[in-house]
Amino acid sequence: MDKFKTILDEIRKQGKYISSDCNGNKTCGKCIVKITPTLDVSFSDRNLIQPALLEMGYRLACDHQFDESYNIDILEKDDGLINSSIFSYTKISYIKREKLSIAIDIGTTTVVVKIINANGSHESFTDSFFNPQRAFGSDVINRIKAANEGHLKTMHLGIVSSIESTILNLCEKFNLLKMHFENIVISCNTTMTYLLLCKDPRSLGEFPFNVSNEISFINKVTDIFPKLTFFTGQLFIVPYSSAFIGGDIVSGIVACDIDVSNNTIVLIDLGTNGEMIIGNNEKMISVSTAAGPAFEGGNIECGMPSISGAISNVKIINQKLSFKTIGNVSAKGICGSGLIQSITSFLESDIIDETGAFLSAVDKYYFTEDNHVYLSQKDIRELQLAKAAIQTGFMAILKNGIINSNGIHKIYISGGFGSSIRAEDLSLLGIIPRSLLDKCETINNSSLSGAVYLALTNDFNRFINAQSKIKNISLAELNDFNDIFINSMTFEQNKE
Repeated sequence: MDKFKTILDEIRKQGKYISSDCNGNKTCGKCIVKITPTLDVSFSDRNLIQPALLEMGYRLACDHQFDESYNIDILEKDDGLINSSIFSYTKISYIKREKLSIAIDIGTTTVVVKIINANGSHESFTDSFFNPQRAFGSDVINRIKAANEGHLKTMHLGIVSSIESTILNLCEKFNLLKMHFENIVISCNTTMTYLLLCKDPRSLGEFPFNVSNEISFINKVTDIFPKLTFFTGQLFIVPYSSAFIGGDIVSGIVACDIDVSNNTIVLIDLGTNGEMIIGNNEKMISVSTAAGPAFEGGNIECGMPSISGAISNVKIINQKLSFKTIGNVSAKGICGSGLIQSITSFLESDIIDETGAFLSAVDKYYFTEDNHVYLSQKDIRELQLAKAAIQTGFMAILKNGIINSNGIHKIYISGGFGSSIRAEDLSLLGIIPRSLLDKCETINNSSLSGAVYLALTNDFNRFINAQSKIKNISLAELNDFNDIFINSMTFEQNKE
């Protein structure tokens, strides 16, 4: 039987350049192309291509049969190459990467680094890792305390060196070090901003929770990241609004266009601090809740960030479990979306009751045959605490008349889930009332999206203007706060 013609064969036939050190023998991993429509991942693809690229549709040109209906982009590591259409149905083009910027979301639990092509194709390379400052506590209160006890410089150096290493590793993997790098944009909460800049955060943890007016949000890259000597541009840090509402939420406001909308929009961030914004282009109200790190896989026994090997999608049908992992590799742990879908599946399959307790005499639910990945009773309680905090914030706002639910045009749910989650899952957990489901949309990491926007546009003034419109309120001052929180701990009112 004749060997089928591969995509690599056709690229060579057309006289287009593509790296193939192994001459098409599926061993070097250099002939990487992006194919539309997305093809199934082959064994060689999985072994030779980074999981982040696999998720974006990249495959080995030597391992897939050519078809005239495909659109094909060649991932080329040299610059100066131009796009060229080779026939009417298939476009094979070179990705031109002369100007690169970096967007970074420093979460209390997880850090995401994204290298972006600023030339218009918006090609990106992404990696994420647990914030090393977690060694000093999972929340900002403990980190402020640690800084007060003399660990400020250690936490500062930890996050700086981790970001530097991640950027350098990405550049080395994808041969980017010779490219022209411009700006770095960092989006993070107020405490993370202080620790990044090695500023004493003591005032953030003490009434009246004042923030400094001496923080510089625009810096030279090497002033903060001395190893990144190849950067010629600036470091932009998205400005915070208060001790409780940081640049990550300001980024989310811009990413969701709340600051330019005539309609009332709600943004709920399912992160460690559980912030939410309600407003439009005239004014915005913010609240912050202590949700904890569960939504990002933190404080979960087998929890992990949204990276390769994390269980991100879960279904249980007729008591039969099925799940998917990021990168389609063996399960190493569970990220936020996997946790949420697991709990809702447990509820729907009567594995746990409305109080979150297992209905059978077990204290763990296992996902893998080797029992290395599981959810425990403690993990379920962690999620209940996190969801109760978010639910309380939203319900307290509605009950205290700060906003009428009928006046809400859109509700965005953001977080580092690892994959999109259903609004129905959030309703079953109790975070969103069923009456508002049709207005609800989940988005993955609005903080990072805002940082990407700034990296591509350099429109820093928009972020300054958005930040100036925010008014913060304290949940503790609202009526029935404690009662709402206690009632929000269970799933009873949400299961049908």
